[in-house]
Amino acid sequence: MLKRIAVAAAIVAAAAGVGTAVSANGDSTSRSGPPAAADFPSAPGNLARFSALKSARTSADALPDALHPESLEVDTSTSRKITSRPAGSAWITADDKLTCLSVQPSGGGGTASCHSTYSVPHGFGYTTGDASEGAVTVAGVVPDAVDQVVVHIKGAADQKVPVSRNGYIAEVKGSPTSVSYTDASGEHSWPLAAFNG
Repeated sequence: MLKRIAVAAAIVAAAAGVGTAVSANGDSTSRSGPPAAADFPSAPGNLARFSALKSARTSADALPDALHPESLEVDTSTSRKITSRPAGSAWITADDKLTCLSVQPSGGGGTASCHSTYSVPHGFGYTTGDASEGAVTVAGVVPDAVDQVVVHIKGAADQKVPVSRNGYIAEVKGSPTSVSYTDASGEHSWPLAAFNG
């Protein structure tokens, strides 16, 4: 039985971002902006920053049925499993219009968030879970050459999270407020804002 995630947050690193979040039962839980992927600007150059998408595809790269890949407005044959840790697993699926992150926490359920590929050259991330239950799962996508991100937590010490194949995932106690990393072009960060699922 699928567990519906109570709270999810999605954010992109640029103001042009437009997102759709999908809960584990396949319902769209939040949407803003243009109604269809075809309406987004094309940005194939941004995909070149994520080498995981160019790697050979294996059976592990396929999105699990539990994540309802049919609900994504992007060619799911492009999906790549980008990280798998005790906190759960994450996949990136993208084309020159949309980039999606699908997350399956270790506790069950799952969510997906899709954003305009134009808006994500520096990455994006979101959280799933309910902080009132003690912990949430933070996951996201970052470009090549980033080996860790820092999760900033309200009233608590920052948590460093390793990156694998352009992705990161971690269970965080408390209320994470933002994610950041530093690369050759400087520091990049984005807030982790919540919406009700």
